[in-house]
Amino acid sequence: MKFVAREKEIEIIHNTYKLLENEGLKITLIKGYEGVGKTTLALEATKGQNTCYLKVNKKAEKLLCKEFMAIVEETYNIPIISNINNLEDFFSFIMAISRKRPITFIFDEFQVLDEMHDGILKKAEKEWKAYKKEARIHLVFISSDTKKLNMITEKKFKKFDNIIDLHPFTISEIKQLLESTQDYSEKNLLSYYIITGGIPKYISILQDNKISKAEDILPFAIYKNSPFINEGINRLIKVFGRNYGIYFTILQLAATGTNRRSDIEDLLGNNIGGYMKRLDVDYGLIKKVNPANAEENARRQRIFIKDIFLNFWFRFIYRNSTALESGDYRYLQAIQKDFHQYRETMLKQLFAQLLEDSGGYTQVGFFWEKSDKKYSEIIAINEKKKILHIYTIKMKKSQINEKQMEKRADIILKYYQGYNFQLKSLTLEDLDKVLMIF
Repeated sequence: MKFVAREKEIEIIHNTYKLLENEGLKITLIKGYEGVGKTTLALEATKGQNTCYLKVNKKAEKLLCKEFMAIVEETYNIPIISNINNLEDFFSFIMAISRKRPITFIFDEFQVLDEMHDGILKKAEKEWKAYKKEARIHLVFISSDTKKLNMITEKKFKKFDNIIDLHPFTISEIKQLLESTQDYSEKNLLSYYIITGGIPKYISILQDNKISKAEDILPFAIYKNSPFINEGINRLIKVFGRNYGIYFTILQLAATGTNRRSDIEDLLGNNIGGYMKRLDVDYGLIKKVNPANAEENARRQRIFIKDIFLNFWFRFIYRNSTALESGDYRYLQAIQKDFHQYRETMLKQLFAQLLEDSGGYTQVGFFWEKSDKKYSEIIAINEKKKILHIYTIKMKKSQINEKQMEKRADIILKYYQGYNFQLKSLTLEDLDKVLMIF
């Protein structure tokens, strides 16, 4: 896959390397969940910087040091004479060789060092402080373990010159990528967005398999041997451990529309407060959303999965795992039908995000009342100017019903007395126009 975007992140890493001559030791942390492109960014941004890449794996410390020393010897063409068997001595060694020339060391999944050798990061920090004026080294740490990383940065290791929190590609960046491969259309863009969530790893899988057209993407994602089939389990089993059953159930229900806590608890017959808190605070996997028209402290929240790919995975793959494994084509047809409805739901979320990012409104959200099973309209408000825009979102212009829009507007306006309002509609055909404006 062609490397695109990430210009700001690359500039940070380039500028940090330039400072080594005069300011010595620099440390950059690149964090983000698996597949978001942390390693690719680090390697791309450090080309031509005397870079040594080291992947930290759980193994005996002596073996890991032996592996690291062999890579250092090959990378810098340095004959290794000393026998280094522990991480403390290894860090002293790379500090020493950095006095001769500016170098970059990348430690992928660096938090594993702390798991292998309790206290090594504290000791290393002292070592780096001692060498700070003499060393000319840029240490680039990569981590996808949010929980472990938070513990390390709060209690053990706090020295970072830069922290790059890497996120999936935006919809505009996905468009840029598709245009670079001449696979662009609004329909293709939407399908790429709602299945990959902008995660480079998943976009790369589609492109490596020559999957570019919207009608081909879903069948590829759900066929029996698809690389997407086990991706949700592979990612989340590391987060939840073996006791993932309740978490997966909550996430599946949220992805399929049962997203009020009370409804989930009724189905499970259990209080899920503790699970919800961990999903939200510890793991950052869900968000709680109130309707735009909710009063302060109103208990009308709905739960949504933040990660767009995981939302797709729980709705279409995990939910239908038995049918997909057996190749039951009756279920596959039902999945196709559900996916058409899902595209409109995700198009609403996409337009809401673009309107929020535009900066023209002080509040953007969805409207729903207690009786509404689904949210229908986007409410975009400029409170200072007392402007209210009510957006109806459909896949096609032929689906826009102006009389229905006016009926809904009468309900909505009860909550927004004194506002100047406009009824607006957006469809997939408007996506390019909106991206150009915002």
